[in-house]
Amino acid sequence: NVTLVEMHRQVLGQLDPDMAGFVHAHLRSSGVQLRLGCGVTAFEYQPDGVLVNLTSGKRLRTDMVLLAAGVSPDGSLARAAGLTLGLNGGIAVNGHMQTSDPDIYAVGDAAEVAHTVTGHRGTVPLAGPARRQARTAADHIAGLESCYRGAAGTSILRIFGLTAAATGVNENQTRTLNLSYDRVILSPLSHTSFYPGAKNMTLKLLFAREDGRILGAQIVGEDGVDKRIDVLATAMQAGMKAHALKELDLAYAPPYSSANDPVNVAGFMAENVYRKKTKIFSGIVMVVSVALCLFQMYAGGISNISSMTLRTIHWTVISAVAIVSYPAVKGKKTMRWYDYILLAASLFATIYVAVVWPTRTIQVSTNDPLFSTLDKVAFLVMTLVILEIARRTTGLALTVTAAIALVYLMFLGPYMPGIFRHRGYSLSRVAPFLLF
Repeated sequence: NVTLVEMHRQVLGQLDPDMAGFVHAHLRSSGVQLRLGCGVTAFEYQPDGVLVNLTSGKRLRTDMVLLAAGVSPDGSLARAAGLTLGLNGGIAVNGHMQTSDPDIYAVGDAAEVAHTVTGHRGTVPLAGPARRQARTAADHIAGLESCYRGAAGTSILRIFGLTAAATGVNENQTRTLNLSYDRVILSPLSHTSFYPGAKNMTLKLLFAREDGRILGAQIVGEDGVDKRIDVLATAMQAGMKAHALKELDLAYAPPYSSANDPVNVAGFMAENVYRKKTKIFSGIVMVVSVALCLFQMYAGGISNISSMTLRTIHWTVISAVAIVSYPAVKGKKTMRWYDYILLAASLFATIYVAVVWPTRTIQVSTNDPLFSTLDKVAFLVMTLVILEIARRTTGLALTVTAAIALVYLMFLGPYMPGIFRHRGYSLSRVAPFLLF
């Protein structure tokens, strides 16, 4: 019975919250209870164990406390020696690892070095950078030309069966530093799907909007994470552009990778964004769409929300997002009379669904909603708006493909039968991904 108490709202601060979510889920599925956004105020030692007092006012009784509250540099010795300290309390050094006294060197956790992405100086309490700093200092002492160029904070760790890795900066840091950036997120398999044992990973790549320079990457998965983060860290240190990742000639055999390695695919996607082959129309739409899918699974599985109420909430929000987003995608200069008609019809359909659907009855024998002709028209109007958004953002060919897939799922799908003839709400399941 293990409880993890974390003062921040997530574990692993080097990850963005969306990536840390995978770690949260894995920890919980492994039996670890999470108390996030909650600190510890005191420990009380008692005969039968330790009582842990939390900032929330609650108490935890435990047999053992493992304290891992982060690290900060101890510059007391350097301060006593009259050496210059950095802003964060670390020891200021130059590229040769010399302190303000050229006869004194400092390496490791307490030495302040440059970040290879941002140029800002800070401590990097990791073993790899410490070893390389030590070699730089030894070379310089021996009279050899050597210079430490900094660290990107590349890190990796294993949480039960899951691996999480990161290099460079995350989105929170880019916003703090006012860096203009774009991102791509993909969830490839660790190796070719037809070879047994392939596992999903999620890869997030950040790059500068103006020149495509790689700013950082994060990967969470069960297999193949280590080599991908190392490739990305190497490419970032070499100054490669994100769209140049598509050209990397990486080893392939079915047990190890795919013909298009996840790093190559990240490069393809980054090029689409950087070259503006595909418009990034995501933000709130992606968040709302994914949240609705999760809400649908949650509410439909373990709550008392009725089937029709669930459909109503789901479709009302999706349609509302589509209506709000549509003018932004079209652009003010390209709005035509038919656009306003389509928006008006979609607004009517949204209001209709929100007002009428909760009154719809469900056939007890089949759990199927009794939809009227007007219900079907409302569905089609909403779908038309969504497909038009897809056409404007991704092009006609992809939209036609999506429309064919939509018709298949609505009317013919063997696994998700269409709402027009019996149960399920295939369109509700498909629409968020069309929006995505």
